[in-house]
Amino acid sequence: MAIPETAGRYRIIRLIGKGAMGRVYLARDPRIDRHVALKTICDDAGLSPEEHQSHISRIISEAKAAGKLLHPNIVTVFDVFEDEGSTYIAMEYLEGTTLDKFCSPGSKLPTEKLLDIISQALSALDYAHKQGVVHRDIKPSNIMILEDGTAKITDFGLARSLDAPLSRDGFLVGTPHYMSPEQVDGKPADGRSDLFSLGVVLYELAAGIRPFEGDTISTILKKILFEDPPFPVEPTPSIPPRLFAIIMKALAKKPEDRFQTAAEFQRAVMDQEAFRTAVRLKRPQDLLPPPPKPVEKREKYSVDWKVVAIAGASGGIFTLMLLFGIQYFLSADNAPFALGKPRGEEVLPKPLEVRTEPPGAALFLDGKRVQIPILSENDRRKHKLVARKGCLSGETEISSRTPEPVVLKLAPGPFQFRIDSEPRGAMVFVDGEETGFLTPALLPRADCSAFVVMLKMEGFSDLSREIDPYSVESLQAPMSQKALEGKIKLHSPDSSLKFFEEGKLIGRPGDLATLPEGRHTISIVNEHVLGKREVSVNITPGETTELSAEPFRTGSVFLVGRPEEDGTVTIDGRPFGDLPLTGEKKLAVGKHEVVVTSSKGRRVRFDWKVREGEQKKVVDFARKKVSDI
Repeated sequence: MAIPETAGRYRIIRLIGKGAMGRVYLARDPRIDRHVALKTICDDAGLSPEEHQSHISRIISEAKAAGKLLHPNIVTVFDVFEDEGSTYIAMEYLEGTTLDKFCSPGSKLPTEKLLDIISQALSALDYAHKQGVVHRDIKPSNIMILEDGTAKITDFGLARSLDAPLSRDGFLVGTPHYMSPEQVDGKPADGRSDLFSLGVVLYELAAGIRPFEGDTISTILKKILFEDPPFPVEPTPSIPPRLFAIIMKALAKKPEDRFQTAAEFQRAVMDQEAFRTAVRLKRPQDLLPPPPKPVEKREKYSVDWKVVAIAGASGGIFTLMLLFGIQYFLSADNAPFALGKPRGEEVLPKPLEVRTEPPGAALFLDGKRVQIPILSENDRRKHKLVARKGCLSGETEISSRTPEPVVLKLAPGPFQFRIDSEPRGAMVFVDGEETGFLTPALLPRADCSAFVVMLKMEGFSDLSREIDPYSVESLQAPMSQKALEGKIKLHSPDSSLKFFEEGKLIGRPGDLATLPEGRHTISIVNEHVLGKREVSVNITPGETTELSAEPFRTGSVFLVGRPEEDGTVTIDGRPFGDLPLTGEKKLAVGKHEVVVTSSKGRRVRFDWKVREGEQKKVVDFARKKVSDI
């Protein structure tokens, strides 16, 4: 891909990085003579035009919100704009290293440096959250460290949509390791979600490994939702116990169990007293709160030893042997008549991997939107799994015993097309027929056939879109407010004149036309004599402007050919007649382009400056010359 020379007012110097979100260029802002980092914004593949516009609108809106954040630990956003179909964000240009360079065991930062960086990041998040801005994509590659040790959080407002799928065509999209449980579960995410993600970053920087790791998306998401990270032991470097306790609070599954603000998290991190024990310990459990007692594996049936004692004391040898036999029989690992699972045995939920053909469909488990179906291991009920992508859908029944992966082939069928507008309340028409719906609306459709949606609203211009349900799942339509309008009255003694504005016919002599306020260029045309001239008029709202046009002055034209005497004549790109022209047709005074083609295919082109009266010319096809008679 070639590097553009400019984008908007910015002059691009060189490419300095690229990734999933787009490319980053070093550019110069000539207005104030400073360097900026210019980032392009890319869409997820497969978005429809409407989804693309909605995605870009969200990016621009959130980038504008991020542009209001002025904090020493947040990369400043200067500008957001569109140029030649691409969206750009201009931001502070910095030279430094991102934190992902320090996430392996061999590149760990000293504890004091690590805590300082996390404290700076928490200071930035505390400020942003108080401004109502949530980052939603905190990860090591979004935290930059400058040469002087300053930490800067990047990409505020540029996080991937929470509704976007985690996988497509069997490949992982993005990195889910830093997502909070509420993000995985599709619930609203507030500032405490950022604190969870930063807790993941802190664990990874301190231990050199990620707290939630796995070979598949299902494994990673299950651990985020249901499992606590382990205390790292050899060969992985340990985390100081007090720091581990703080991390565990940040990584609480429920937001209400975490630090409630970034400031609270920061105070815990910077409590120097807490880190006096920041040494490598072989028995970290001695300094941590005692772990929960392990669950005792209780057998299917147990013996009341008091009964045994009584039986033995009373000489009931047969009774004693019988009780021991029953106890042994029911506690044996392979007992053929074991009744159920041992009480207290841990039962973990089971995420099911789901693939759809075509990929990228939304999943609904028992009517609830999910990123991935998660069922309890001992849940033997059947659950309804539905996948939808536009007008395509598929469904099946699943349980915790369903083999993986679950593959759903989507087929056309009845569906509801979601349509909304800004502002809302527009009347919805489908294929020219009024539906009775007002936006926002769910339009019932019987199949995947294409249709035309039109939105009408008082004070706004009509909006029309042709919808292909195979590729478009919804329509989010911004309505354009109508400009203030005025009238224009057209006059001319020549009834054959036509009046055009930007190529659109607005009327003929005697007509009253409506135009938006402002200055307009009106073309006056006589198609019979090929006359055209332009005039400028100013339209005032609520008033009528008079426009009078005089007839075109004309001249009579004669044209003959030699040695071929027949052929065709085209003037100004329009057929005008056959050779010879005998003066019966008139041309408007002025310059015209003439092309004459003989019956033998010879062609002569020339410009004819027509004046009033008669003009006679002869075309010499052999010499390709034109002369007056």
